[in-house]
Amino acid sequence: HTAPMAHDTCPYIRLTGTKGELVVAGTGLFPDGGGGLRIYNDEYPKGKDLFPKDRQGGFFLGFQGLWATVTDILNTQDRCAAEKTVLDAAKDVAVALAIYKSAKSGRWEQCE
Repeated sequence: HTAPMAHDTCPYIRLTGTKGELVVAGTGLFPDGGGGLRIYNDEYPKGKDLFPKDRQGGFFLGFQGLWATVTDILNTQDRCAAEKTVLDAAKDVAVALAIYKSAKSGRWEQCE
C-alpha cells in the first residue's frame, strides 16, 4: 500500500460519527505540543480548533499524576484504590472496544 500522505501529517486519531468528526493531529508525543483537537460538524464544516496543534504537553497531559497514584497505591497497599484504577481501566477498554465495533458496523455502538 501507498500512504495517502506523509505519516507526520496524518491525524493521530480520527473519530467520525453521524453528526461530525473529531481529529487529534500529529502524534502528541512531542514535549512542545503536537496534538491539537479539531471538530468538524454542521456548525463548523471547515473545522474549528478546540485545542491548538502546538498545545504544550500534548499526549502526556492525559497521564499527568498517573505514576504518583500508582506509587501511592503500592506504598499504602490500598486495595480499594487499586480496584478503582482497574475498574477505570476496564471502562477505557470498553470505550476502545466500542470504537472498534463501530468501525466494523459503521454505526454508533454502546459501551458494554
